[in-house]
Amino acid sequence: MKAKKYPNGGKVKVRRSSTKPEPQLEPYRIGDDAVLAAAYDALIKEKGGGRGDWEDAFSAIAFHEAGPAMRPDQRQVGGGPGRGLYQYEMERNPESGVGGSGGANTAVRRTSTFLEKIGQPIPSWLKDLQKQDADFSKLTKEQQQLLLIGDHLLGRGDFGQVLQGPEALTDWWTKYHYGGSDRSSIEKMKKDAERYLRVLNMTPR
Repeated sequence: MKAKKYPNGGKVKVRRSSTKPEPQLEPYRIGDDAVLAAAYDALIKEKGGGRGDWEDAFSAIAFHEAGPAMRPDQRQVGGGPGRGLYQYEMERNPESGVGGSGGANTAVRRTSTFLEKIGQPIPSWLKDLQKQDADFSKLTKEQQQLLLIGDHLLGRGDFGQVLQGPEALTDWWTKYHYGGSDRSSIEKMKKDAERYLRVLNMTPR
C-alpha cells in the first residue's frame, strides 16, 4: 500500500483519554457500551495496561491508517478496499472493483467468537456484518474498537506489543495488521506513531 495523502493536511489531532481507573462493568450497563467495556476488561486482564493506554495506542494506529482527522468513515485513498479507522480491507471495493484481503470479514468472525468466549451477546450490527462483505467505514469508532480488540486478541502475535512504544507498535502493525513489506509504508507508520505519541505525551490530561 502506497503512502497516503490527506486533503486536511498533517496537523495532529490528539484524542486524549483519562488516566482515571476504569469502572468495572455494572449490571445496569446494557447495549454496545457494556459489550465494549467487557471487551476492554478482557483485553486488560490478558495484556495489562489501562483502557486509556489502549485507546491511545488505537488512536496512534488510526492516525496512520485513516489520516490525521481519524474519521471512522475514512475510505482508502485511490479507490482501494481499505475502510474505517484501521483500514480493514473488504474482499472487493464495490465501486472500483479493486480486490482486497478480506481482513474485515476475518475480524468480524473472530470478534463474534471472542464475544462468545467472554460471555457477551453478539450485537445485531455484528450479526448483520456476518452476512456481507464488511465495510467498516459504516461503523462508529466504538464498534471499530471492538472489532480491533476481538480480531487481534484471537489473531496471531502478541497484541500487548502496541503498548511498548512506537518501535514495538510498528513491528506489531507490520507483521499482524498491515502484513506487507513496503519499506516506505513501514517507515511512515513508525514516524506517524512517534509523532502522535510525542504530541500526546505533551498534552495535559
